[in-house]
Amino acid sequence: MTTSPRTVMRIFFHLHEPDDEMYEQLLALLEGITPRVQAHPADCSADVDLTG
Repeated sequence: MTTSPRTVMRIFFHLHEPDDEMYEQLLALLEGITPRVQAHPADCSADVDLTG
């Protein structure tokens, strides 16, 4: 059995000011695309698994 490689993209959000509410809204938007989202709040980014 062959498995396809994973496709993961890191997305950086460039917010003018730190805004936890906006960051959570952006993560929710990504979760509407794929349920596999890993947040990285320290640098305001997220990993998104786009496999399949």
